Amino acid sequence: VAVTCIVPMEDARAWIAYADGGIVEMRALTPSQKRDQETAAHRTVNAHGRIVDGDNHEGKADKEIDGDEFKVTRRIFTVTKTSARSPLADGTSRKHVKTAVASMLLSNGIVFVACEQDSALEVWDAKTATCVRVEDACDLGAIVSLVQHPTVTDLILSVHVTGAIQIW
Repeated sequence: VAVTCIVPMEDARAWIAYADGGIVEMRALTPSQKRDQETAAHRTVNAHGRIVDGDNHEGKADKEIDGDEFKVTRRIFTVTKTSARSPLADGTSRKHVKTAVASMLLSNGIVFVACEQDSALEVWDAKTATCVRVEDACDLGAIVSLVQHPTVTDLILSVHVTGAIQIW
């Protein structure tokens, strides 16, 4: 599944949004963390992504392998047949939206997420990984980009498919 957005966080972490609508938090591993993880499991991963036991025999992977350098630390939003994005602040349901196309993190731990072909801005608490509010921007069209205000750091600007710009 393609990655559509990356939100860098502190402590070598990032929120990664996927084309199917899922969001995960990943952490970069240092070389010593990688070695510790491999030693603890008594297995290593070869260049082809296959698990190799101590005798160097290749076996089937019995767990998800996140990669050599990164580890999924928590799943923020998982897409299922019944999953839905959070409703608008007034309780109105949103149409089925998937791909996050724009996102950003403010220094106060708030993550903003805008989804493809959706006129809403999701506000997430990075510490608890919960969507705390969804604001409607339907009169301006879908959000295509988010930028932090250049001089007032607790404000963001949303750029819309119609060419409109809104300050939040």
